[in-house]
Amino acid sequence: MMVWLHCFNKDVTGLTYTSLLPSVGGATVPFLLTRVAQICVSLYCFLSGYGLYSKYPYAKNYTTNKAFTLTKQYWFVLLFFCVLSYFLGSSQGYSFHDIMGNFLGYRTTWNSTLWFMLPYVLLLMASKWIFVFINRQKWYVVIPIIIIVWITAMWMLKSQKLGVIEINVVIRNILQAFRLLLPFCIGAYCKKYDYLEDKTARCKRIFILISIVLILSRFLVWNHFTLPICCVGFVYLYHCMNVNEKVQKFFSFFGKKSLFLWFCHAYFVYYYLKEYTFAVKYAILIYTVVITYSLLSTLFLEFVYKKVRI
Repeated sequence: MMVWLHCFNKDVTGLTYTSLLPSVGGATVPFLLTRVAQICVSLYCFLSGYGLYSKYPYAKNYTTNKAFTLTKQYWFVLLFFCVLSYFLGSSQGYSFHDIMGNFLGYRTTWNSTLWFMLPYVLLLMASKWIFVFINRQKWYVVIPIIIIVWITAMWMLKSQKLGVIEINVVIRNILQAFRLLLPFCIGAYCKKYDYLEDKTARCKRIFILISIVLILSRFLVWNHFTLPICCVGFVYLYHCMNVNEKVQKFFSFFGKKSLFLWFCHAYFVYYYLKEYTFAVKYAILIYTVVITYSLLSTLFLEFVYKKVRI
């Protein structure tokens, strides 16, 4: 989903592709599908909130250890591509400010898709206090507060992007963490109230219908405000599917590789080999090539990472 989004959401590569299906309203089908694929960040936060709440209350250093492990893997992959870029003669900056900004995650100029890293670590570290707040207050008190915080953060980030206001990097990353807060808390509430648990047949049909409507709404209402709610529908639909064992193993395999795939894939869409990637012409083939490059890189980097035992 994330790979599809970064391949076809906008023309950042300067290269074109061909869709096997006719355009709809002047837009290609691959581009239209990115409207649904855009839920990937919110979906990750939703699942994080759901998964972490299922383990709550947890040990004091639980999230600290997870954040440290995540950061080590991020540094390892970033260092690999940093060295590779240098020997390939990349024009990316190597000043002290550039190096610190990228390795600490507050200014990801070497790979813009890694903006998510630092805000997510901040959210992860704050999760224990977020769950304490959720458990101590009624949901009709918590949800409005979270929505107000989320809308304020989105408005400030949008205003900064348009040049209306200036925000320093520290505040911007905190606002990005607030941007992730709503889907994270929705995921936690879904676990708290057992949203995915078995329901009556009639109730299940109603929930499935609502979920389909939510996902299809992304084609009509294309803004960030629909993303957290669409996650609920997407997860519920997947939960209701009767997926056979082979398909489950397939998704499980890519799920375990998803972190390194996220770290690697953009280099083959925006930075390296992009001419060869888009040379296959057709959107589905481009997607397959990027997945192949990213998976091979992931397998290699995971092998090296385990050998050096960082």
